[in-house]
Amino acid sequence: MFQQRSILVVDDEPGIRNVMGQFFSRRGYRCRIAENGPMALSLLQESPSQAVLSDIAMDGMSGLEVTRQVLQASPMTAVVLMTGKADVGLAIEALRLGVSDFLLKPFDLQTAQRSVEQAVWKKQAVPSTEQELHGLPSSWQNPQQREKEVTTAIAEAFHRIHSLRDLETSDHAERVSHYAVGLAQKLGLAVKEQADLRFGALLHDIGKVVIPDHILLKSGPLTEEEWCIIRKHTEVGHRILAGVPGLEGAAQIVLEHHERHDGRGYPRGLRGEEICVGARIFAVADTYDAITSDRPYRKAQSDTAAREEICRHSETQFDPRMVEAFLDTSPEEWLAVLSFPE
Repeated sequence: MFQQRSILVVDDEPGIRNVMGQFFSRRGYRCRIAENGPMALSLLQESPSQAVLSDIAMDGMSGLEVTRQVLQASPMTAVVLMTGKADVGLAIEALRLGVSDFLLKPFDLQTAQRSVEQAVWKKQAVPSTEQELHGLPSSWQNPQQREKEVTTAIAEAFHRIHSLRDLETSDHAERVSHYAVGLAQKLGLAVKEQADLRFGALLHDIGKVVIPDHILLKSGPLTEEEWCIIRKHTEVGHRILAGVPGLEGAAQIVLEHHERHDGRGYPRGLRGEEICVGARIFAVADTYDAITSDRPYRKAQSDTAAREEICRHSETQFDPRMVEAFLDTSPEEWLAVLSFPE
């Protein structure tokens, strides 16, 4: 049985583990520190902790191996990993192992505390065995409900991975996902299609995590070769998501979100209804947010300007049916979807 508010901090940098240890101890945690993986596992064998906060890159045993062994021995322990860089390969592997969250160094200590507390709360809320289901609400006893919530958690974790690298793009994706679902509701899409669209919009640029910073963050014009690399993000994003159960529909939207109604988009030059309906809805929502949000190269434009631009490109960039549904939504209704409940 876990001791309440107990945490183990694992890091091979003395300064980091000591600061983290003092911080959590002052906030009422029973906090232990370990300088490497074997020491951490030994301490946990003596007495388990509610949470483990571990660096990924350590000499000898990595944080991933610590995670694997911790969760194998104690599935209800919440593991939060700290990393010095956003590496999608490591992140995906960690997600598969069952990591609860990631923190990108440097981070503030309050963020670390929030991450740990949320991870512990989620672990306590989700039963780990069928025996633990006894006496819980019927929604938890429904395998489909549990699968849905796992899929949601994975999608949100992928989104956090992407936000580690580009917070501005992350905020844009959040807004677009709300706009897109609002438009999908107006069009009468099924609940499953709305969920696919929500995740697809949230993760539409996840493939950019593999694009080098000197290209992705370049302030000047891109060369043709650099544009070719950028355009690969749709296919990379599709490959990342397609193998995750429950995200197949979202993966299709990610693949096709740069296709155009007139067939001049990429990666496959699809046209009209060859493009999945989620990607056609996304195109309108994405453009609206791009026009009405501040950009490094210009200030946000008005709702009226966005509507005029979208209307002008109906039947070329956008499906006219999606444009019609969008224009039939008042500015007040459109902005209200930002408070659409998850």
